[in-house]
Amino acid sequence: GTCDRAPEMALLPDGVLWAQPSQDVSSNITGSSIFDFDGDDDGEAVYRDECYLRVYDGKSGAVVFSAPAFSGTGLDYPVIADVDGDFATEIVVSRGSDLGTECPATDPLFPDAAPFESATGFVVLRDPMDRWAASRPVWNQHVYSVTNVTDDARIPRSSEVEPNWLVEGLNNFRQNVQGEFGKLQVADITVELKPLDPMCALTPGVQALSAEVCNR
Repeated sequence: GTCDRAPEMALLPDGVLWAQPSQDVSSNITGSSIFDFDGDDDGEAVYRDECYLRVYDGKSGAVVFSAPAFSGTGLDYPVIADVDGDFATEIVVSRGSDLGTECPATDPLFPDAAPFESATGFVVLRDPMDRWAASRPVWNQHVYSVTNVTDDARIPRSSEVEPNWLVEGLNNFRQNVQGEFGKLQVADITVELKPLDPMCALTPGVQALSAEVCNR
């Protein structure tokens, strides 16, 4: 069969939706992983160069999260899984000695990130407000594919493996999903308090407030 480009992609260079700079003079053979952190049906890309781990908006390439995590690099990439069973996903990334590599003090693509620091070992990153969607508790191999391992880490017989690209909602690679929970939408709550004008009055008294809560 043929693969036709969507109309909105027709004027883009072949195979390129967006591009961002990175620093990787060590190996230039790093990888990336994918996960829909906010449950909006659009996956975010997770990539770590020599100095920083970043989460990129899948459509625009804008950096939405960054954390210092040095690596000499070499076929490594971040792992996405619920490692502590709290029904919210975490990012697991390894860190190595800096070996004299110079990293910027702050991430040039995301200045609000924590300042660079050299540390070794594995680090598990999570959202302190638990706003990231749930995911499977397993990521079993470098060439991870959802259909090659069960939620309880059982490896099915090759004859039992469903082709990933034929499973509704998948057709992905190195992308984790929400497993047996099914597709869960993450709330996008906004709150409006009213009326607020009486609170600004200088006279003492008791005021009744009402709140309108909307899930967008």
